[in-house]
Amino acid sequence: MLEQTAAWPWQLKSLASTIILAGFTVAMVWTAHRIPSFTAEKFLMSWYIGIVLAFTAFTWMSPQATVVGLFQPGWVFVVVVGLGLVFGGVANAWMAQSLAAAPNPGMVWAIIGANAPISYLALYWLGKKHPQGFPESDFGWINFVGVIVISVGLVMTMWPKAT
Repeated sequence: MLEQTAAWPWQLKSLASTIILAGFTVAMVWTAHRIPSFTAEKFLMSWYIGIVLAFTAFTWMSPQATVVGLFQPGWVFVVVVGLGLVFGGVANAWMAQSLAAAPNPGMVWAIIGANAPISYLALYWLGKKHPQGFPESDFGWINFVGVIVISVGLVMTMWPKAT
């Protein structure tokens, strides 16, 4: 499947991922409402098991896949797994709890989306200041204004409702 979509532009892949993640949110809310014993954490854990299995299958289907090549260099694999265990585990557990508790789970995604302006500026700056470690990132004022609009939307979702 990934081989057939390799030529798709990144914008199309991003949009398709957004639609899939919106479906994930709807499915999680429906499940939590209809089957309360299947908590948001259980749903998220099950979802991620599916992701691991899918990525494993997609990787093995790649013509250049080898057992040794999947985990090389080994120290990088261990570091990334460790970071995922600590930071990924905490961030995703909090995300699941937030999705379950929010008055509208779409607001959670809007808040999580605040990583966009942070990442956008940080990667541009790091590419300029540390080119040996980061590739040069594109920066455009129109793109930056778009990211600012996202940030304004973030503030608006966190604003208390008028009563």
